[in-house]
Order: sequence, then structure tokens, then C-alpha cells
Amino acid sequence: MTLLDNTLGAILLGGVVSTFFFGIISMQAYNYFRDFAKDGFVLKTSVMVIWFFELCHTMLAWHSIYTLAVTLAAACNPEILLTPPITMYITIVFSPLITSTVQIFFANRIRLFSGKWLVPVLSWIMAILGLVFSFAMVAILCIHNTVTVLQDQFRWLMSLSLILTTVTDVLIAGSMCYWLWNVRSSGFQKTRSIADTLITWSIEYTVLKSIPNILQLILFLTRNDLLWIIFYLMKASLFSNSMLASQVTISNDSTAFIDFNSVVPSRGSQGAGRNRNVVIQMTRVTETHDERQLNNNQVESGIKDSKAEVDE
Repeated sequence: MTLLDNTLGAILLGGVVSTFFFGIISMQAYNYFRDFAKDGFVLKTSVMVIWFFELCHTMLAWHSIYTLAVTLAAACNPEILLTPPITMYITIVFSPLITSTVQIFFANRIRLFSGKWLVPVLSWIMAILGLVFSFAMVAILCIHNTVTVLQDQFRWLMSLSLILTTVTDVLIAGSMCYWLWNVRSSGFQKTRSIADTLITWSIEYTVLKSIPNILQLILFLTRNDLLWIIFYLMKASLFSNSMLASQVTISNDSTAFIDFNSVVPSRGSQGAGRNRNVVIQMTRVTETHDERQLNNNQVESGIKDSKAEVDE
């Protein structure tokens, strides 16, 4: 592979994949505001902020690509690709902004659902630390004006940022699955079905978000080119997609089952326990009503059969 393949080619490929995901994110945002118009202000604002960050991320990435591929192409110097325009560095700012916002969002869901503060606070701290590390990398890039400085002198900083992001995702997903599994053990079929759906969703999206981090870390540590930037550019879009998908693709029954938008737990574990009991009780009432309706239908059917026998 030539220098162009490992630099401009990597940036171009990452930009194309990221733009593809931005199209999906825009469609999900539209579907969300169309189908969930009654959601609270905080949720709607979160979706708008994530979409706006993605828009800025995509525009800045393509400005960098155009500058490298067209504006600076006349120089005929491949080494200039190692000193990209300032918009490329600003793109790196929006990527951790998106990642940290999504992690804080899901950590807050754990707080609302479980009523516990330990895991959410720990996740928030790790998400903010990841954001600080990323801003430090941007400052280093702006000072040295070359992307190779990260691999030559600050390899540890990029590695720590990627590891921290992955650990935070696993912590959030593991905690979510733990609390959902506790709810699943309530014994009601509808409760178990919805909990299974949410557990599967949490695991799938955690794996999907972790793969780019792992691949980026491997390429960053083992190669001296920019192939790692392919996964860096697309990583933010995967995080945005996971957040919007959690609002759009989960069925209305699941939203009613775990209403993160309206359930505000009381202080302490007792308030949290009352909220979880309310959710489970809703399912219990629904299933009891269905069973009562079934019994009524069976009784009516038996009465009709008895009348038919009497008539005969």
C-alpha cells in the first residue's frame, strides 16, 4: 500500500462510512420526533444535540477530505497529508463529545431504572475523563500540527482513551443487563419477554460499539500510518446510532414497561424499589385482565353450549 492509501485513503474511507451512518441517524431522528412527540423535553433535547454534533462532525470531516484531496493536491507532496487542516482536529473534538454524551445518557437510564448511584456516577466520571483525554490529544495535535506526534510521543494517551471508552461501555451494558435480569425474574411472561429484548439489545450494541475501539487500538499500536482513523471517524456515528435506536426501535410496550422518561425514583433504595414495583405491577394487572377476559369467554362459551343442549 502506498502513502496515499494509508493516509488520504483511510481518511476518505472513514468519512464515507461515517456519512452513511449519519444518514441512518437522520432518519432515526426524524422517526423519533414523528412517533414520540409526547416525550419529555430532556429526551428531545438529547436527540437534537446528538444529531447536531453528528452534522458538525460530518461537515468538518468532508471539509478536511476536500482540502487534502483537492486544495492541497497541487503540491504533489504526500507528506503534507500528515499535517491535515485544522478542521480535521476539530472533527476529533466532536467525536468524544458524541461518545461521552451517549455514555452519560445511558448511565442516567441506569440511575432512573435502578435507583442506584454508584455505577452511574462511576460511568459519568469515566466518560468525562475520556472527554478530557480527547481534548488533550486535540491540543497536542494543534501545537505540533502533525498527526504522527500521537504515535511517536503520546501513544499512551490515545491507548488510555480507547481503553477507557470500551470499559465504560461494558460497565454500562453489564449494569443494565443486571437490573433487567432482576426484573425478568418477576415471573410474568410479558415482563420476561420485554426484559429479554432489552438485554439482547444492550449486548448487541455494546459489542457493535466496542469493535471499532478495539480495531482502532490494534491498528494504532501496530502500524505507523493513519489506517486507525477509519474507525475513529465512524465510531462516533455508532454511538449516536445506538442512542437513537434505543428510542426508535424499541416497541411501545417496552417504553411503557420501563418508562425512563417519566419514572423519577425517590431518594434511597426504598423509592427505587417502589418504582420498580409499579412497573411490574402494571404488567401484572395487564396479564390478570387478559386472564379474566379469557375466563369470561370460556364461561360464556360454556353457557352457550348448555343452552344448545337444553334446546335439543
